[in-house]
Amino acid sequence: PPTSPGLSSAGGRAPPPMSASAIGSPPTPRGRAPSVSATNQPSAAAASSSSATGPAAWLVLDGDLDTAWIESMNSVLDDSKLLCLDNGDRLKFPETMHLLFEVADLSQASPATVSRCGMVYVDDNDLPWTAIVEKWSRTKLADLGVQACTRDFIMSLFTEFMPKGLLWLKQNQAAVMISGGDKNVVESCCYLFTATMKADNVKFTEDPKDGVVLPPDDSYWKERNEMTRMLFAYCFAWSVGANVDQAAQDAFDAWQRDLMEAVPFPSHGTVFDVFLDFGAKKFMSWETRLTEFVFDSSKPFFDILVPTVDTVRYAQIAKTLVAYNRPLLFTGHTGVGKSVIMNEMLTANKRDMGLVVIVFQFSAQTSSPRTQELIESKLKSKRKNLLGAPPDMNVVLFIDDLNMPALEQFGASPPVELLRQMMGNGGFYARKVAGFWKTVQDVTVVSACGPPEGGRNPVTARLTRMFHTMQIPILSEDSMKKIFVSILGGFFHEKKFHADVRELAKNMITGSVEIFQQICKDLRPRPATPHYTFNLRDIAKVCQGLMQVVPRVCNNTQAAARLWIHENMRCFYDRLTSTEDRTYFTETLMMDTIKRMFPGNWTHQDVFEGSPIVWGDFL
Repeated sequence: PPTSPGLSSAGGRAPPPMSASAIGSPPTPRGRAPSVSATNQPSAAAASSSSATGPAAWLVLDGDLDTAWIESMNSVLDDSKLLCLDNGDRLKFPETMHLLFEVADLSQASPATVSRCGMVYVDDNDLPWTAIVEKWSRTKLADLGVQACTRDFIMSLFTEFMPKGLLWLKQNQAAVMISGGDKNVVESCCYLFTATMKADNVKFTEDPKDGVVLPPDDSYWKERNEMTRMLFAYCFAWSVGANVDQAAQDAFDAWQRDLMEAVPFPSHGTVFDVFLDFGAKKFMSWETRLTEFVFDSSKPFFDILVPTVDTVRYAQIAKTLVAYNRPLLFTGHTGVGKSVIMNEMLTANKRDMGLVVIVFQFSAQTSSPRTQELIESKLKSKRKNLLGAPPDMNVVLFIDDLNMPALEQFGASPPVELLRQMMGNGGFYARKVAGFWKTVQDVTVVSACGPPEGGRNPVTARLTRMFHTMQIPILSEDSMKKIFVSILGGFFHEKKFHADVRELAKNMITGSVEIFQQICKDLRPRPATPHYTFNLRDIAKVCQGLMQVVPRVCNNTQAAARLWIHENMRCFYDRLTSTEDRTYFTETLMMDTIKRMFPGNWTHQDVFEGSPIVWGDFL
């Protein structure tokens, strides 16, 4: 019978070529061709057709289907196996050449294409998560010197707790901003476990000599059991519970404490507020790692990072994973500090960790050719077909705003697909030479992105499954005040403002935070005012505006109060469009805050109905 190409559709990867033989194809070949990007598939196919002689050969097309090129492949899928190109050329494929498509779905496949292919659906349940843990136990754990009895005990912890964790995550799916699937959560827990072991040089109790078998609860294993349970609980929290919002994390804290009663979590704080100190053999608060903030006027405003519990813990976990070459993705709303935390961590540790840091900022206009050109220009060419890092170093590729590139006509994002190919297959094809594969080595991709809204697009799960994903929560009121008071107070102190003005720094920030929270609550986006979207960057702009002043023109509390009024009007009031909203802002929000935060007698008529308050460096 005529051979039939295989078309596999699933959320995960397709089966190896052997699975296609069940639908009438020849025996499986010895090797497998690398995936071919949609931008050069016809030319790559042409290059392959001339060399596909002898044993059966498979051309694997891994990626989203695109009707712009898949329709031209229909003649190849027929018995004639004839490829008709747009320039009039016709290429005859030998009988030994076969095609295998690996796709996430068939939304762009026409009935003509579907009818010519054999279908193999790979269900998510075909690969149980236990297989991932078992492979990790036999390879990564064994490589770190963990012996058989301890590996079995760790496996028992996964078997006991991970199904319950995945069920909790499924019940709280609404709290997840960007998901990579259950397998990704399990894999993240595994990799964080071994990454932490490697970072802290953890060694577990050796197995008894002479083949003696002891039960897991024997006193010989007491110390091992305690440390293993604590390490597993720590990794469990930062994999299962790390990619949900703040409210869900609070619920997860109570749930995990009830689930793991044998783990000695501190009574104060949450499970996310502590780390495992292997020297003291107990959990310690992240606050013990906080350093004192020192204001530096030479640093750009939006690059200033004030140490808080959030910045310290996310930076430390990011450092641990990057040292283990594990891809990492920070998600969160605008202004929570995703990019600043990542940049600060990479800058502070690149020398000690031997890193070459490359930063790309994606935008709506980012294209796949431009992305590949930038990556190739930053990497060292070791051979004609090999790109990588300089000797004894690793490259960290930081992609900011990962989900900003615009989608093409058929729903795919070419720059994102290029990254997926580089991370999943270890390289990409040359743009100018058909079928020429370039291998990329020693590159770890880290990224940050906001929620898929407001110009940002959903990211395919075929890419997000490769990352350890963590959601940066929105700052609490206390954290906001601490950060901006530290910055503004440091500025007033360094520039030697009058003592009365320096003392107002805390009141200025407290007032702006209260106004921000109230305006977010009361003036929400409506059909007539869709631009009523406020985030933490609005408070940052108020603080940045206050820091444009010089001591000569702001030398008393009256001038400082008028400056504060001007900056809040500029950042909040100017966005309001209706008379009702503007009146509410000045009469209710501003006047109440001014009277509480600043000394003196203030009236609405004096502040808002007379001559406007104007500050600027252009007068």
